[in-house]
Amino acid sequence: MTLRPLSRVLAALVLGLCSSAVQALPIKWDFVAVAAAGFDIIGSFVYDADLAMFSTVSVASGGALFDFATVSASDTFLSFISGLGPDLTGESVLRLTLLAPMTNAGGSIAFDSGGLLGGSLDSDCRTIAAPLFSNPPTGSIEGATVPVPEPTTIAVFRPFVRAPPHQQLPGREQPG
Repeated sequence: MTLRPLSRVLAALVLGLCSSAVQALPIKWDFVAVAAAGFDIIGSFVYDADLAMFSTVSVASGGALFDFATVSASDTFLSFISGLGPDLTGESVLRLTLLAPMTNAGGSIAFDSGGLLGGSLDSDCRTIAAPLFSNPPTGSIEGATVPVPEPTTIAVFRPFVRAPPHQQLPGREQPG
């Protein structure tokens, strides 16, 4: 049995609508003219505010390279850590407080009071030893959308068509 032309168009339209997904794009945040107590903070990171997830973290300050990041529930308190493991004792830690939360809209956000760069004294980075600076940094982070390639969508559409009442469908027995 064949579909009528209008039915084919409607089926293609439904297939197209069902195969596309709406998703927010993560934002790449760059440090712009950021310094505190003579230490520059350089680099960038990608952050998806909907998922509260970091990726592509590449930040440096005070001779330390940071490749792991966390954020508070308010999306305003950032922690960058130089290593990732079960025990973070001795790892370098950079903590920054933003004036506004990071969103998936991007923009420019200045820093609030409370910047800190030092070494972790315990396994979960709660205590920082001998901070190299502990004053608010100057500058800002600026965010712009990162193009993310969409996965290829392969969809198979097979219309379910009723067989005429006089035909028996394969695999089904006639009621007796």
